[in-house]
Amino acid sequence: MSIGGLRKDYHREICKRILGSKSGVPNLADVSSKTSKSIASELLKRLKFPLCEVLPSSQTVGMVFAEITKGFLNRSFALLSYLRPGEWIFSASQASIGIAAYDQYEHLAALDAFLKSHKDLAAASGGDYIVRPDIVIGRKPLADAEINAKGEILGKG
Repeated sequence: MSIGGLRKDYHREICKRILGSKSGVPNLADVSSKTSKSIASELLKRLKFPLCEVLPSSQTVGMVFAEITKGFLNRSFALLSYLRPGEWIFSASQASIGIAAYDQYEHLAALDAFLKSHKDLAAASGGDYIVRPDIVIGRKPLADAEINAKGEILGKG
């Protein structure tokens, strides 16, 4: 399979599970804009795949899109594994901890908990520190022994 083939499968899946029409207007168009409706109609024609007959609700479409996109990225990375070796993680989770589930951002969870218990500081800080990305791609860490497999790179101390 090529990236082009994966892209074609991705577009097919987007059409099948997300894109369609409601009262003759593509569901990705701004219904109050003639230009938007025209562009969306042309896009659907050019994709040339069967469209979704039962449109997802506005509450679930983002999750469906993220899942389809995550799968495309996962398969694309697999094709390129010789360029970027390693064990990759792909997540479309919208867990409340968000990006703080990852080591380099774990301090954000502590900051969020602190601000929740100090409402006066929370108001002054101006917002939510927990970022909830639609898709996260990460590489699983290697053990020190794996890094040192060909010689000592990481010291003992």
